[in-house]
Amino acid sequence: MNINSLHHYLTKLSDSEKHYQSGHCFDGWNALPKVMIHGREVYRMYLDNPLLGSMHGENPVTPDLFDIPVGFQDISIKRNSRFNPVPEHVHSHIEINYVYSGKCPQHIDGKPVILKKDQVLLIDTDCPHSIESLGKDDIMISILIHKNFLRDHMFSQLSKDSVLSRFFINAINEQTNHDHYLLFHSENDRRIPLFFSELFCEFGSFRKHKRYHLSFILPYHCRTYQCLRE
Repeated sequence: MNINSLHHYLTKLSDSEKHYQSGHCFDGWNALPKVMIHGREVYRMYLDNPLLGSMHGENPVTPDLFDIPVGFQDISIKRNSRFNPVPEHVHSHIEINYVYSGKCPQHIDGKPVILKKDQVLLIDTDCPHSIESLGKDDIMISILIHKNFLRDHMFSQLSKDSVLSRFFINAINEQTNHDHYLLFHSENDRRIPLFFSELFCEFGSFRKHKRYHLSFILPYHCRTYQCLRE
């Protein structure tokens, strides 16, 4: 996959997005359990649920290229569906959001956050968050990372006393509060869109061994991003 084909897949309306654009709403949330967090009832999302693709986002390319199959959800990259708000929910994965174009209004643990083009948001495990309805030009991509992948493949790639390493350590610690997020104001950094575009292209290019290659690709991008921000 190259940059041009990536842009085509990211901006093309899917059938479900056309459905949402016409006024229909996704009704699959009722299939998920609810939990109480900070006095609020939120949905508990399990990332091996086959409904995930419809609820939280869509694959920018065909499913056999751009998604780890169910049962191998150490890491998954998905484009968020437009015209379809995502209610407040939690999950046990770390989430990295990158805005490819436009903007993305969200609420993180009840706090309003507007993510702008080329900004990056890291959301802690089990941190309640929701996404408002995105417009046609609002393209946000979510990277969902399992704690085991983080522990096994990424810690050794980061400096021991950095903002990112402290955030990730908290994310996998069962004894800490999980209401944290990091918003990086990277909209003026010319290298950030290049790094993320390359990551998405590489993710879409490895057909048979995506999981193996990502154990090297994602830490490289995180390490480079860490150097830029500190």
